This record gives sequence, C-alpha cells and structure tokens, in this order.
Amino acid sequence: YTGLTKVTAGTLLVNGANSGATGAVTVDSGATLGGTGTIGGATTLSAGSYLSPGDNSLSTLTFSGALDISAVNDIGNLKFTLGAIGTSDMIASGALTIGAGTLGFDDFSFATITGFGGGNYKLFQSTGITGSLDAGNLTGVIDGLNSSLFISGNDLYLNVVPEPSTAVLFGLGISGLLFYAR
Repeated sequence: YTGLTKVTAGTLLVNGANSGATGAVTVDSGATLGGTGTIGGATTLSAGSYLSPGDNSLSTLTFSGALDISAVNDIGNLKFTLGAIGTSDMIASGALTIGAGTLGFDDFSFATITGFGGGNYKLFQSTGITGSLDAGNLTGVIDGLNSSLFISGNDLYLNVVPEPSTAVLFGLGISGLLFYAR
C-alpha cells in the first residue's frame, strides 16, 4: 500500500507489521495514532493530535520512516506509560523531527504502573533528531517525583529523580541534631 493514510478523528491502533505500507500517514487535530505495530510510511502529527504507543502493556510503536511531531503543542498529546525503572512505552523511528524549541514536558502525559521509580526511561529511539527541546519546559513532577526530559545521541529520555529513602533522611536528621548539640 503506497497511498495516504489520514487519521481525521478517533483512534487508529496499528498492532501488526505494516512496514510494507510505505504511504505517508497524517494525524489530524483531535485524532490519535497508537498501538504496538510497525508503520511503514513517513508520519506527521498535526497540532492537537495524539500519539499513544502501546496497548494495555508496555510496548513499542515503530515507524520505519520519518516521524514529525514538531506541530505537537498541546498539554498531554504524547501519551506514555512508565513501569519499572527503565521500562516504558517507547517510539522507535527513522528520523525524528521535534521542532525548534517547542517540544516540552507539558506535551507529554505519563501514566505509571507498579514498579515506577527513579531512573532513565527511553521514550523515543531514532536514527537522528532534528530540532531541540523547549529549554523553559523540561521539568515536571510524576507521582511526586521530579522528572526532566533530555536528549542523548539520537534518543529522547525522561529522567526521574528517585525519592531519598526514609532511612537516609532519618540519618541526616540525627547527624544534624548531633552537630547542633555541640
């Protein structure tokens, strides 16, 4: 299949290997593209559209061609589930275009499941990233833990800072009291 696939409303879940379908894919405002399969054609998300890898488990949605999310600019348009340290829904793609300083923490929506905690979560794995993150919108809080986006090589990650353990905090408190008592 080499024709255009246009998602104009609702949700299109791709759960099979469709790498041979090399036609372009566009996702309009209000529509969602998601699933666990492979999309063969170059894909572009419009402003107000949604991208949701996975299904009911942590999964990868793969794009054999380029993926352009540079128009994504609304709160929560990129939906990811985070599990045990380092495991999450993920997008694997060819070239990834994120725009010039427009993609930020608020563009993501994170759900968490058992095991979620501090560490790095790979959200996008690509052959190359064009663009940059919004420097003023890199950080946020997920389930009470400070988190931030960063790019390393050709991949986009989420870093979740682990909460200090109660024992460490207790030890610091006792040390402070002993120091003060002198």
